Amino acid sequence: MGFTVQRFHPLIRPELYLGADGSAIPVFSRQSAWDSLCTLHALASALKILGLIADPARIATRQRKIEAAIWRKAADIFQTGVTFTELADFIAGLDCGLRIKLFERGSHREVVPFIERELARKRLVIASFRVIGESHNHAALVIGVEGLEHGGRFVPHALLILDPAESPPGAFATGNARLDYADRKPGKARRLWRYSKYATAGETFSVVVNAALSIHVDKPYVLRSYPRGSAAIDCPMTQSMNSWGSTSRARRMSSSSMRSIRRPPLSYFETKVCVRSSLSATSC
Repeated sequence: MGFTVQRFHPLIRPELYLGADGSAIPVFSRQSAWDSLCTLHALASALKILGLIADPARIATRQRKIEAAIWRKAADIFQTGVTFTELADFIAGLDCGLRIKLFERGSHREVVPFIERELARKRLVIASFRVIGESHNHAALVIGVEGLEHGGRFVPHALLILDPAESPPGAFATGNARLDYADRKPGKARRLWRYSKYATAGETFSVVVNAALSIHVDKPYVLRSYPRGSAAIDCPMTQSMNSWGSTSRARRMSSSSMRSIRRPPLSYFETKVCVRSSLSATSC
Protein backbone atom coordinates (compact mmCIF):
# COMPACT_ATOMS: atom_id res chain seq x y z
CA MET A 1 0.00 0.00 0.00
CA GLY A 2 1.28 3.47 -0.90
CA PHE A 3 0.39 6.96 0.23
CA THR A 4 0.13 10.37 -1.32
CA VAL A 5 2.06 12.53 1.14
CA GLN A 6 2.09 16.30 1.44
CA ARG A 7 5.06 17.71 3.31
CA PHE A 8 5.02 21.32 4.49
CA HIS A 9 7.42 23.67 6.13
CA PRO A 10 7.34 22.74 9.85
CA LEU A 11 5.85 26.10 10.88
CA ILE A 12 2.85 25.87 8.49
CA ARG A 13 -0.55 25.25 10.12
CA PRO A 14 -3.51 24.56 7.74
CA GLU A 15 -6.46 25.45 9.97
CA LEU A 16 -9.48 27.73 9.53
CA TYR A 17 -6.99 30.03 7.82
CA LEU A 18 -3.64 28.91 6.46
CA GLY A 19 -1.48 30.06 9.35
CA ALA A 20 1.83 29.67 11.11
CA ASP A 21 2.85 28.14 14.41
CA GLY A 22 2.11 30.39 17.37
CA SER A 23 -0.21 32.84 15.57
CA ALA A 24 -3.87 32.99 14.57
CA ILE A 25 -3.24 35.53 11.79
CA PRO A 26 -3.32 34.25 8.16
CA VAL A 27 0.02 34.13 6.38
CA PHE A 28 -1.44 35.02 2.98
CA SER A 29 -0.54 38.36 1.37
CA ARG A 30 -2.83 39.39 -1.51
CA GLN A 31 -1.53 40.99 -4.70
CA SER A 32 -3.82 43.38 -6.56
CA ALA A 33 -4.39 43.50 -10.32
CA TRP A 34 -2.55 46.84 -10.38
CA ASP A 35 0.73 46.16 -8.65
CA SER A 36 3.89 44.34 -9.74
CA LEU A 37 4.81 43.20 -6.25
CA CYS A 38 4.41 39.43 -6.47
CA THR A 39 7.92 38.92 -5.07
CA LEU A 40 7.29 41.17 -2.06
CA HIS A 41 3.91 39.58 -1.35
CA ALA A 42 5.57 36.14 -1.42
CA LEU A 43 8.33 37.46 0.84
CA ALA A 44 5.79 38.92 3.29
CA SER A 45 4.07 35.54 3.58
CA ALA A 46 7.43 33.85 4.16
CA LEU A 47 8.37 36.35 6.86
CA LYS A 48 5.03 35.79 8.57
CA ILE A 49 5.57 32.01 8.55
CA LEU A 50 9.03 32.49 10.04
CA GLY A 51 7.58 34.78 12.73
CA LEU A 52 9.42 37.91 11.63
CA ILE A 53 6.39 40.09 10.95
CA ALA A 54 3.01 40.25 12.64
CA ASP A 55 0.51 40.58 9.79
CA PRO A 56 1.25 40.67 6.02
CA ALA A 57 -2.03 42.51 5.40
CA ARG A 58 -0.96 45.44 7.62
CA ILE A 59 2.51 46.18 6.28
CA ALA A 60 1.54 49.77 5.46
CA THR A 61 0.47 50.56 9.03
CA ARG A 62 3.49 49.13 10.85
CA GLN A 63 6.52 51.16 11.80
CA ARG A 64 8.87 48.33 12.76
CA LYS A 65 12.11 47.94 10.84
CA ILE A 66 11.16 45.03 8.57
CA GLU A 67 7.64 46.19 7.71
CA ALA A 68 8.84 49.75 7.08
CA ALA A 69 11.60 48.49 4.77
CA ILE A 70 9.12 46.35 2.78
CA TRP A 71 6.71 49.27 2.44
CA ARG A 72 9.46 51.58 1.15
CA LYS A 73 10.60 48.93 -1.32
CA ALA A 74 7.02 48.39 -2.49
CA ALA A 75 6.72 52.10 -3.30
CA ASP A 76 9.93 51.95 -5.34
CA ILE A 77 9.00 48.93 -7.49
CA PHE A 78 5.21 49.20 -7.59
CA GLN A 79 5.08 49.24 -11.41
CA THR A 80 8.47 47.85 -12.39
CA GLY A 81 8.89 44.69 -10.35
CA VAL A 82 12.25 43.37 -9.17
CA THR A 83 14.77 40.75 -10.27
CA PHE A 84 15.58 37.83 -8.00
CA THR A 85 19.11 39.18 -7.61
CA GLU A 86 17.69 42.49 -6.42
CA LEU A 87 15.29 40.63 -4.14
CA ALA A 88 18.20 38.70 -2.62
CA ASP A 89 20.07 41.96 -2.00
CA PHE A 90 16.99 43.45 -0.36
CA ILE A 91 16.52 40.46 1.95
CA ALA A 92 20.19 40.56 2.93
CA GLY A 93 19.77 44.25 3.77
CA LEU A 94 17.01 43.48 6.28
CA ASP A 95 19.77 42.23 8.60
CA CYS A 96 17.48 40.00 10.65
CA GLY A 97 19.13 36.61 10.70
CA LEU A 98 17.74 35.42 7.36
CA ARG A 99 19.82 33.12 5.17
CA ILE A 100 19.13 32.90 1.45
CA LYS A 101 20.26 30.81 -1.50
CA LEU A 102 19.62 31.99 -5.06
CA PHE A 103 19.27 29.90 -8.22
CA GLU A 104 18.72 32.23 -11.18
CA ARG A 105 18.88 31.80 -14.94
CA GLY A 106 18.53 28.04 -14.71
CA SER A 107 16.58 25.69 -16.92
CA HIS A 108 13.27 24.25 -15.78
CA ARG A 109 14.79 20.81 -15.14
CA GLU A 110 17.57 22.40 -13.06
CA VAL A 111 15.45 24.75 -10.94
CA VAL A 112 12.86 22.15 -9.90
CA PRO A 113 15.45 19.81 -8.26
CA PHE A 114 16.95 22.86 -6.51
CA ILE A 115 13.52 23.67 -5.03
CA GLU A 116 13.09 20.04 -3.94
CA ARG A 117 16.45 20.08 -2.15
CA GLU A 118 15.70 23.32 -0.34
CA LEU A 119 12.27 22.12 0.76
CA ALA A 120 13.88 18.90 2.04
CA ARG A 121 16.10 21.14 4.19
CA LYS A 122 12.91 22.66 5.65
CA ARG A 123 13.30 26.01 3.91
CA LEU A 124 10.70 28.19 2.23
CA VAL A 125 11.24 28.93 -1.46
CA ILE A 126 10.10 31.84 -3.63
CA ALA A 127 9.89 30.52 -7.20
CA SER A 128 9.62 32.30 -10.54
CA PHE A 129 7.83 30.84 -13.52
CA ARG A 130 6.31 31.91 -16.82
CA VAL A 131 3.43 30.61 -18.91
CA ILE A 132 4.46 28.89 -22.13
CA GLY A 133 4.10 31.35 -25.01
CA GLU A 134 4.42 34.40 -22.76
CA SER A 135 7.47 36.45 -21.81
CA HIS A 136 6.25 37.60 -18.39
CA ASN A 137 7.31 35.94 -15.16
CA HIS A 138 5.44 35.56 -11.91
CA ALA A 139 6.65 34.77 -8.39
CA ALA A 140 4.91 32.70 -5.71
CA LEU A 141 5.84 31.09 -2.40
CA VAL A 142 6.42 27.32 -2.33
CA ILE A 143 5.40 26.03 1.10
CA GLY A 144 5.44 22.28 0.55
CA VAL A 145 5.75 19.31 -1.74
CA GLU A 146 3.50 16.40 -2.63
CA GLY A 147 4.72 12.95 -3.57
CA LEU A 148 4.15 9.22 -3.38
CA GLU A 149 5.52 7.26 -0.44
CA HIS A 150 5.91 3.61 -1.28
CA GLY A 151 8.10 1.05 0.44
CA GLY A 152 9.56 3.69 2.73
CA ARG A 153 10.66 5.87 -0.20
CA PHE A 154 9.22 9.33 -0.86
CA VAL A 155 9.16 10.48 -4.50
CA PRO A 156 7.88 14.06 -5.01
CA HIS A 157 5.88 15.10 -8.06
CA ALA A 158 4.22 18.44 -7.23
CA LEU A 159 4.93 21.72 -5.45
CA LEU A 160 2.32 23.18 -3.09
CA ILE A 161 2.11 26.92 -3.57
CA LEU A 162 0.79 30.10 -1.99
CA ASP A 163 0.18 32.40 -4.96
CA PRO A 164 -0.33 36.08 -4.07
CA ALA A 165 -2.27 36.70 -7.31
CA GLU A 166 -4.95 34.15 -6.41
CA SER A 167 -7.73 34.15 -3.81
CA PRO A 168 -6.81 33.31 -0.21
CA PRO A 169 -6.79 29.58 0.65
CA GLY A 170 -10.03 28.24 2.06
CA ALA A 171 -10.55 26.61 5.44
CA PHE A 172 -7.99 23.84 6.09
CA ALA A 173 -6.57 24.28 2.58
CA THR A 174 -2.86 23.65 2.09
CA GLY A 175 -2.38 26.42 -0.46
CA ASN A 176 -4.18 28.01 -3.40
CA ALA A 177 -2.15 26.59 -6.31
CA ARG A 178 -0.05 23.59 -7.23
CA LEU A 179 2.63 22.85 -9.79
CA ASP A 180 2.79 19.26 -11.09
CA TYR A 181 6.13 18.48 -12.71
CA ALA A 182 6.61 14.70 -12.78
CA ASP A 183 4.83 11.40 -13.35
CA ARG A 184 2.89 9.75 -10.51
CA LYS A 185 3.76 6.07 -11.05
CA PRO A 186 4.75 4.00 -8.01
CA GLY A 187 7.66 1.68 -8.68
CA LYS A 188 8.71 3.51 -11.84
CA ALA A 189 11.71 5.82 -12.29
CA ARG A 190 10.60 9.43 -11.99
CA ARG A 191 10.61 11.51 -15.16
CA LEU A 192 10.56 15.32 -14.99
CA TRP A 193 8.27 16.84 -17.59
CA ARG A 194 9.54 19.39 -20.08
CA TYR A 195 6.81 21.74 -18.88
CA SER A 196 4.95 21.83 -15.59
CA LYS A 197 1.21 22.04 -15.09
CA TYR A 198 0.27 24.99 -12.88
CA ALA A 199 -3.25 24.75 -11.49
CA THR A 200 -5.26 27.27 -9.47
CA ALA A 201 -8.92 27.21 -8.42
CA GLY A 202 -10.06 28.49 -11.80
CA GLU A 203 -7.31 27.95 -14.39
CA THR A 204 -4.57 25.60 -15.53
CA PHE A 205 -1.43 26.64 -17.38
CA SER A 206 1.66 25.03 -18.86
CA VAL A 207 4.65 26.79 -17.30
CA VAL A 208 8.42 26.62 -16.96
CA VAL A 209 10.15 27.40 -13.65
CA ASN A 210 13.18 29.61 -14.25
CA ALA A 211 14.45 30.89 -10.88
CA ALA A 212 14.16 30.22 -7.16
CA LEU A 213 15.31 31.73 -3.88
CA SER A 214 15.24 29.81 -0.60
CA ILE A 215 14.82 31.50 2.80
CA HIS A 216 15.48 30.27 6.32
CA VAL A 217 16.53 31.55 9.71
CA ASP A 218 19.80 30.51 11.31
CA LYS A 219 18.27 30.05 14.76
CA PRO A 220 14.79 29.94 16.37
CA TYR A 221 13.09 33.21 17.30
CA VAL A 222 11.00 34.17 20.28
CA LEU A 223 7.50 35.13 19.26
CA ARG A 224 5.68 37.43 21.63
CA SER A 225 1.94 37.13 21.24
CA TYR A 226 -0.27 40.08 22.09
CA PRO A 227 -4.05 40.29 22.44
CA ARG A 228 -5.89 39.87 19.14
CA GLY A 229 -3.06 37.85 17.71
CA SER A 230 -0.58 40.60 16.84
CA ALA A 231 3.04 39.83 17.50
CA ALA A 232 6.53 41.21 17.89
CA ILE A 233 9.87 39.55 17.24
CA ASP A 234 13.20 39.76 18.97
CA CYS A 235 15.43 39.75 15.93
CA PRO A 236 19.20 38.80 17.25
CA MET A 237 12.66 43.75 -14.96
CA THR A 238 11.72 46.95 -16.42
CA GLN A 239 8.41 46.90 -18.28
CA SER A 240 4.75 47.39 -17.56
CA MET A 241 3.26 44.35 -15.89
CA ASN A 242 0.35 42.09 -16.68
CA SER A 243 -2.19 40.78 -14.19
CA TRP A 244 0.25 38.02 -13.21
CA GLY A 245 2.40 40.75 -11.67
CA SER A 246 5.48 39.86 -13.64
CA THR A 247 7.72 41.28 -16.32
CA SER A 248 9.78 40.45 -19.34
CA ARG A 249 12.58 38.10 -20.35
CA ALA A 250 15.02 39.86 -18.02
CA ARG A 251 13.24 38.03 -15.15
CA ARG A 252 12.21 41.17 -13.33
CA MET A 253 9.57 40.10 -10.94
CA SER A 254 8.00 40.96 -11.42
CA SER A 255 -1.50 46.12 26.41
CA SER A 256 -1.59 43.20 28.65
CA SER A 257 1.01 40.67 29.69
CA MET A 258 2.81 38.73 26.99
CA ARG A 259 3.87 35.13 26.75
CA SER A 260 6.98 33.96 24.97
CA ILE A 261 6.81 30.94 22.70
CA ARG A 262 9.89 28.97 21.70
CA ARG A 263 9.81 27.29 18.32
CA PRO A 264 9.61 23.49 18.58
CA PRO A 265 12.26 21.33 16.91
CA LEU A 266 11.80 21.47 13.16
CA SER A 267 10.09 18.47 11.61
CA TYR A 268 7.79 18.04 8.63
CA PHE A 269 4.08 18.69 8.93
CA GLU A 270 2.61 15.84 6.88
CA THR A 271 -0.75 14.71 5.61
CA LYS A 272 -1.26 11.29 4.04
CA VAL A 273 -3.93 9.99 1.67
CA CYS A 274 -4.13 6.29 0.83
CA VAL A 275 -3.61 5.40 -2.84
CA ARG A 276 -3.55 2.08 -4.67
CA SER A 277 -0.04 0.78 -5.32
CA SER A 278 -0.38 0.29 -9.04
CA LEU A 279 1.02 1.86 -12.18
CA SER A 280 -1.83 4.32 -12.12
CA ALA A 281 -2.05 5.89 -8.66
CA THR A 282 -5.53 7.08 -7.76
CA SER A 283 -7.18 8.13 -4.54
CA CYS A 284 -9.22 5.50 -2.81
